[in-house]
Amino acid sequence: MVEPNFLLLFFLTVLLLSMGSLLYYKFDVLEPGVLMSATMTFSAFMAFLNIDRWSLTFGFEAWLLLTIAIVLFQLGSYCSYKFGFKNAKIQSYHSDVRYEPAWLLTAFCCIGMIGMAIFSFWELYNLSISLGNVEGITSIIKIVRPAIEKQLISLSRWMNYRQALALAIASVYSFMLLFNVFNSKLKVKDLFLLTPIVLYFPFMIMTTGRMAMMSFGIYFFVLGMVLYQKKYGYTIQCNQKAILFLVVASIAFIGMFLLMGFFTGKIASENHTVSMILAHYAGISLPAFDKAIHTVYTDNGFVGSTTLLGLYRVLGRLGITVPQVDIFLPFVKFDGIDTNVYTAEWRYYKDFGSIGLCAIMWILGASYSLFYNKIKYDQVSPFVIIFYASIAFPLFLSSIDERFFLDLFGTAIIYQFALLYILYKVIICNSVKNNI
Repeated sequence: MVEPNFLLLFFLTVLLLSMGSLLYYKFDVLEPGVLMSATMTFSAFMAFLNIDRWSLTFGFEAWLLLTIAIVLFQLGSYCSYKFGFKNAKIQSYHSDVRYEPAWLLTAFCCIGMIGMAIFSFWELYNLSISLGNVEGITSIIKIVRPAIEKQLISLSRWMNYRQALALAIASVYSFMLLFNVFNSKLKVKDLFLLTPIVLYFPFMIMTTGRMAMMSFGIYFFVLGMVLYQKKYGYTIQCNQKAILFLVVASIAFIGMFLLMGFFTGKIASENHTVSMILAHYAGISLPAFDKAIHTVYTDNGFVGSTTLLGLYRVLGRLGITVPQVDIFLPFVKFDGIDTNVYTAEWRYYKDFGSIGLCAIMWILGASYSLFYNKIKYDQVSPFVIIFYASIAFPLFLSSIDERFFLDLFGTAIIYQFALLYILYKVIICNSVKNNI
């Protein structure tokens, strides 16, 4: 007997949740509850389009677990909004200042980023040579990336430090650029603020994957939309324009995503079209969730073995005996395609069970909504906006894979917070000028 496929039902379910939450929050597309259900809707749509091509399955248990997870996230977001901000008045942001950092400070940052990029490139090049690269620069990432995915090698700690510092510099300059765009007349000299942002692109490439590009692209979009909506008071017209910006940003994002694939050899071809690439990365994780809950077992006896990687690595550095935890999961196969990402919810379900999955989704929904609405309804410092935008990317990527615990739970978030705060004080706070 062939088991019914519930993928269409799941798409319609999350579409209904998305539309309902979008209407309830007056078209505020950045509301965490809206983002969570909307990104899941997109993934379900991409998977549904390819049911026959790859013989994708999606059973009742998968539909039930993911639906409950999204509903619990929505409830957490709703409770945070209902009991904290329902009767609050939106504080729009009107400023008579703009940001113009000293050219010497910007030049110093740019030179530093160029120097760090050279060191990182040299390290990556030598690593590829040790792995047998004989084709030169163009094959560096094509050779290094598979070795990383097979966990044969890892990038050095110093390379990760350089990446983090370059990201922090690009992040504060992104804020100053977008603030000037939305709060004052754009001047030619503002284009100078683009330089550190452009210089961050080599660092994204040298991570060998797409995650750095995706997280920074999301940061830039969230930052810009928060600044835009803060200025215009989150009116319905303003929020509707933000949806249009989201569509435009998504098209640009897809272009960058495909461009990054050029460096890793994952490019479109006659047998692997652009639509197939997008469906592979954005949609296949949902059928993979269905298959993985029945076939993938990675239990090593430790709690959170697929989610709490940062915590276990810290404990290991302290000399405490812990298991070897790996970020990459086993592959599951379909007809002509495979994947090793099964959504964030699979990791929560696998590590903490059904109750743990529900608890985590509610807590994440409430926490993100509390943070976001604090920005929306109060007058907060620029640093608060910058920091929120820098940790918003897990909301966009939950339907693909878990990023909150993997990227933000551990020492990484401490480094990120410290770097952003130091650069905020050194660069942004010393760049304020009257808007004349």
